[in-house]
Amino acid sequence: VLVKPNMAWDRTPEQGANTNPEVVAEVVRLCRAAGARRVIVAENTIHDAQRVAERSGIRAAATAAGGDLVLPGDSGFEWTSLGGSILASWDVLSVLFQADRLINVPVVKHHSLSHLTCGIKNHMGLIGGSRGRLHQEIHPAVVDLAAAFRPTLTVVDATRILLRNGPTGGN
Repeated sequence: VLVKPNMAWDRTPEQGANTNPEVVAEVVRLCRAAGARRVIVAENTIHDAQRVAERSGIRAAATAAGGDLVLPGDSGFEWTSLGGSILASWDVLSVLFQADRLINVPVVKHHSLSHLTCGIKNHMGLIGGSRGRLHQEIHPAVVDLAAAFRPTLTVVDATRILLRNGPTGGN
């Protein structure tokens, strides 16, 4: 099982920019209890991956719950045909292709361009390359993400909702 939280930002759980680590841990525990042989937690971060994993609390939570944290440097990417109008072909986290199931675990928050970032926009963390340019056409890009990635389950973290200054938040 691949668990895909929002873990893009060098922020603490209290800042609400990333999925709450307790939510990630509980999803990992539930997957293990349901018989998953391996539970991988992965994200292509925006800020430094090692620092994000530590400061977000997700590395410690996922590991303690029995998950394996895989960061982009550990996994790499595979050039993949996605068939979209904006995302025709793109680099996709390789670890996605090792999983039988994808569980999307986004956090509900404000986003300056899309107004809301949640389930579908969280799939942006499954791709690499020059993602910043996708923000020039954010709405069709999100549609392409929805068509390309079909999670088995989406669990939305609303334990703390960032209402402004998203997606990174403030203080």
